[in-house]
Amino acid sequence: MTQSGKEAIEIAKVANPDIILLDVMMPDMDGFEVCKIFKKDSKINDIPIIFLTMKNELKDILKGFEVGGVDFITKPFHES
Repeated sequence: MTQSGKEAIEIAKVANPDIILLDVMMPDMDGFEVCKIFKKDSKINDIPIIFLTMKNELKDILKGFEVGGVDFITKPFHES
């Protein structure tokens, strides 16, 4: 787990995770920007990214998919 987008990018390049859970709201850059950077880097662009965030407006959800996310889950979430 990281606290910033820059840290997430650096760790992903080394750790090569199977999946990334990414919040939209982060201190140094938003999750949309982080996702764009991931998708431009051939070392990490195939890692699936799931947005897990409190942002729940349609424009945010659509943007999550536009920048390369594979799913968009809003918090808080409840099992049915």
